[in-house]
Amino acid sequence: MCDISKRKAYVVYALRKLGPLTPAQIARYLFENGICGEFDLRQVLTCLKEEDVAKQAVSIQGITYELTDECGRRAAELEELLTPGERERMDEAGEELRRCFRMEKDYLARYSEQATGIIPLFLSLREKEKILFKVNVIVPDVRTAEKIAKKWPENAQKTYRAIWDCIGEGEPFPDFTGIWGEEEDEEA
Repeated sequence: MCDISKRKAYVVYALRKLGPLTPAQIARYLFENGICGEFDLRQVLTCLKEEDVAKQAVSIQGITYELTDECGRRAAELEELLTPGERERMDEAGEELRRCFRMEKDYLARYSEQATGIIPLFLSLREKEKILFKVNVIVPDVRTAEKIAKKWPENAQKTYRAIWDCIGEGEPFPDFTGIWGEEEDEEA
């Protein structure tokens, strides 16, 4: 078995277990959890796309990869290259990451470094695909942006409440549960 086939197997298994993922999320899953040694993920994703096993999609998180509807037999062949122990490790790591990725989707926090030295920080609070609250602020440095972004899931509700209390003019705090007439998210 060649290395590229094994690498494809890791990626396919990750996509089957967790659904659509960004390249950064795939890298976190595989490399930061010690599932396998680092490799050129772009090359593997390109191969999987060329073989019609994976496809690109655009989501609120950016470019994601997901398995195609036609990948069945080829994906199963690749997954067979993984040992039971490797699958078990990936399953364990996947459960924790599934929760983290879901939280990151609801509490999006991104920043970028501008050539001018300004660091804009973009924070949002979401329910499913709906944005409930957005804050864009300028911070003095990357360290501050990273610190705020890391704590955003913990602080988003408090921030929203504090701002609403200032601007709400005595109106009750918004309750968005079911406001769009959608079924409740079964995973929530």
